[in-house]
Amino acid sequence: MQAATYSGDVCAISASKLTIRGVNGRPQINAAGKSYGGKGIWVVRGNDITIDNVEMFGAKVADKNGAALRLEGTDFTLRNSFLHDNENGILSGANTASTVTIEYTEFGRNGYGDGYSHNLYIGKVAKL
Repeated sequence: MQAATYSGDVCAISASKLTIRGVNGRPQINAAGKSYGGKGIWVVRGNDITIDNVEMFGAKVADKNGAALRLEGTDFTLRNSFLHDNENGILSGANTASTVTIEYTEFGRNGYGDGYSHNLYIGKVAKL
């Protein structure tokens, strides 16, 4: 993914065994008032997904738990990224067959301020 600003570029990622990597700098993904399925910027449904070197911000939804990354698949890795100014940085339910790996990533100013939204919320997984 080329370094640029992508505004309102929300989606579900359903493919598996996929790497999305920012090149020639860090792409900025700004929700710009949009969300995929009322959940967040990118809803990750595929398995064995790696996201590397992206900046994501602005996730807001009606129920106040909009995530930069909403994890619904298994075996997810996030590296070298910056998730900020979202209602949730990463939001994941419980999946005891899944692993979540986060390396060299910064979370900042995420959360709606209601005590129920966070920088990072991961349900019960096999390994974090």
